Amino acid sequence: MSFKKTALWRGLTVVFTFVLALSLVVGTIAEGYKATIDTALGTTSEVFVSDDTEDDPLYDKFTPSAEVLNEDGTGNSTALIQKAIDLNRQQAAEGAVLLKNNTEGGQGLPLAEGSAVTLLGIRSHVSLIGSAFGVKAQGPYISLEQALSQNQTDFANTITRQQAISGNGSGDRSVSYTMDGWTGEEFAFEGAGFSVNPVMPEIYETLNETYQHAENEGPANEYDPGEPSVDEIAAANPDYAASFAEYGDAAIVVLGRPSAESTGLYPRRHRGRPGRRGAPGPDHQRAGSR
Repeated sequence: MSFKKTALWRGLTVVFTFVLALSLVVGTIAEGYKATIDTALGTTSEVFVSDDTEDDPLYDKFTPSAEVLNEDGTGNSTALIQKAIDLNRQQAAEGAVLLKNNTEGGQGLPLAEGSAVTLLGIRSHVSLIGSAFGVKAQGPYISLEQALSQNQTDFANTITRQQAISGNGSGDRSVSYTMDGWTGEEFAFEGAGFSVNPVMPEIYETLNETYQHAENEGPANEYDPGEPSVDEIAAANPDYAASFAEYGDAAIVVLGRPSAESTGLYPRRHRGRPGRRGAPGPDHQRAGSR
């Protein structure tokens, strides 16, 4: 009799263990596809409960300043973007630290308006302004080249991109735009007034077809910055160095590495590509870096 009870309890334990494991798996899958299941069954898995009332509207607590509103109270996108630009410049001015400024021979910072400069580093052309996961930088932006040289940005042709890495372990990358296009207002802004060497951006644009950098890129503890070698630059344009003479007032070197919460660079563990050398530069003082 005792043997039969033991076998019964063992059998029930196995059954309940199987049911528990199955319910956990089914529950996890159902949670992940709850929106699809709700659509198919006409059910509701979540209900948003708001404290918003007509007498105490929850979403009217913030009133934008008059400078970013039109006369009828609607938002003025041009004024809002300009205000964001002004804030970014203030943050850059207050947050930047200049370690050394050699002004001998008329060099150093600040560069004189009208200076002819060369941008070096592929990140001078492909800005790094967001991450490949979490909150992405989306839509149009002012590129570094535009900010240094132009007085009119071209949002239609500066749309942020995002990078995706294949999950099959191959490491293959793909880049896509965060939006199809921009049909908003164009507006003028005060650029730095420099003359920027057009040769290097063209080279980096060509090389990025292989490197697949994006404005939103995934971080890694061991990161390859993907900086083109001198040989690769020369292969894209053998005469690139000849442009330095005309745009030789300063070389602005741009470095960039994506980072994110819980994903920082391991010290002394650079995973570079073998045989690479650093980016080339004009044979004169590098007056600025970013």
